[in-house]
Amino acid sequence: MINAIKYKTFLTLGILLGFGLSNAGAVTFNLCVGTTLLTMPDASVVPMWGYGLDADDDLVTVEPCPVTVPGPAISVPFNDSSLTINLRNDLPTTAEPVSIVIPGQKAAMIPVTFVDSSGRTRVRSFTHETPTNGGVSTYTWNNVQPGSYLYHSGTHLQVQVQMGLYGAVTKDAAAGQVYPGIAYDEQITLLYSEIDPAMHTAVDSGSYTACTDGFAACNGDKASGLTPSTIGYQPVYFLVNGEPFTSKLQASNWLGSIPGINNSKDILLRFLNAGIKTHVPVLQGGRLQLISESGKPYSHFKNQYSVELPALTTKDVIFTIADFNTPKSFALYDRTLDITNASEEAPGGLISFLMVDNDNDNDLMPNYADNCVEQANPNQEDTDSDGYGDACDGDFNNNGVVDFGDHSTFLGLINQPGPEGDFNRFTSPGVDFGDFSIFLGMINNPPGPSCVVIPVVDPVLCPLF
Repeated sequence: MINAIKYKTFLTLGILLGFGLSNAGAVTFNLCVGTTLLTMPDASVVPMWGYGLDADDDLVTVEPCPVTVPGPAISVPFNDSSLTINLRNDLPTTAEPVSIVIPGQKAAMIPVTFVDSSGRTRVRSFTHETPTNGGVSTYTWNNVQPGSYLYHSGTHLQVQVQMGLYGAVTKDAAAGQVYPGIAYDEQITLLYSEIDPAMHTAVDSGSYTACTDGFAACNGDKASGLTPSTIGYQPVYFLVNGEPFTSKLQASNWLGSIPGINNSKDILLRFLNAGIKTHVPVLQGGRLQLISESGKPYSHFKNQYSVELPALTTKDVIFTIADFNTPKSFALYDRTLDITNASEEAPGGLISFLMVDNDNDNDLMPNYADNCVEQANPNQEDTDSDGYGDACDGDFNNNGVVDFGDHSTFLGLINQPGPEGDFNRFTSPGVDFGDFSIFLGMINNPPGPSCVVIPVVDPVLCPLF
């Protein structure tokens, strides 16, 4: 899922830290730009650019940029009025300067222009740029408005956004309110993007051309094997929150616990499209209330089953779940049928699942995704990779049942740091005689229960798979 980062709130001088201040303050992030590789389900490796959160948060020490695609999710606290991003560009000098813009948020911007070979002055960037090879620039937005927004490079958009320079910015109007008077109980961000591997390879290898000399030159570039601009753009991989679809479990988003009869919960779905194509997510078996577009609330909310999401736009939607007391799964997929990746016939692309299920052991891992449903294990450690977490797996010889054949193995783990044999690791790290008493209670029982073991052995406890 999308990579969320914690925020820092600074006083005016940026020296004293303060949280929950009564006066509006400023939030600051130190980001970098670098390169990374993404492996697709068909094993193809695609070169990407991306934003990352500077490793030591100072932009001074030179270290590899921890790039993520999409970039780090930026959350502006509702009581902060301005946002500052300090940006370092770690792309090599053979690449391009970059920048960062947030459409829908006001900022002072001075476009950067260039003169092409025909003598025409043309815009290259919406705002000031950050030069390659370690250059640093600062970008500031005052009076940040609530809503869901894309941040992306404002330089050479047709290349840099496609290469991965995008991410999500969110701000609430108040605690639990996305806009004034519009409350929600849980929230999920779904950021759609696309990849044309031919274009990525061209940019990475230097065979991409800017196509600034007209169509004749573009056609000549294409004939010689170069990639001219986005002419012939053909994405074949489609990502949700930076990940291609591989399984229902991987594509699942937890909406919280089951509401129960006569109860309801309002789920805020933040849809963002960083691609060039329009996508239309449709919810199977549910109904949506569209409340805003690109951070601007509608005067009248719209009730429908699908959401038209043009390129580089965002839409906020409320999905109300109500009046049921068993786990439920809702499929969410692209009605334009970008639901496969490359040449694969298997399901892929823009497919997600919205899951409503309890968390029996209160470890913030819903039952459907928990490898120990009844024993808290938030880190989901599974030493032998059998689908049963270490916290509920005393079957060390993997014969399907915990028996005295596992006894000697457990004794050898006493006084070890775990996680194997550490059944109460969440409350008492390390294997000790407290774990021994838990082990004795497992005797003659199968390991688990687990909802991620294949095939699922407890369809009553794990009905969603």
